[in-house]
Amino acid sequence: AHINLVGWVTHGLMGLAFIAWPQLATCRTAPFQVWIFGLSAPVFLVGLVFAVLREQPLMAIAGSFGVFTGVVMFALLALRALRASPTQVPTPAAAE
Repeated sequence: AHINLVGWVTHGLMGLAFIAWPQLATCRTAPFQVWIFGLSAPVFLVGLVFAVLREQPLMAIAGSFGVFTGVVMFALLALRALRASPTQVPTPAAAE
């Protein structure tokens, strides 16, 4: 379940959000968010294997902190975009 959620669902939803609302990518921290989350997710997933098979959870713990940081950064980007235009929720780019 973790591999599917972190590996596919979260990456897909974040990617769709960046495509649908290009203003999310205009923030200076957006590239850092993408890199932190993108690099931490494989570390977390490989760490899960080590945690289960070899009882060494350190890699999974380190990866989970990176994944959490990436998700929090994405949430802050989304909130900042909403705060920039409080009367208007971001409209998907395809509808414009």
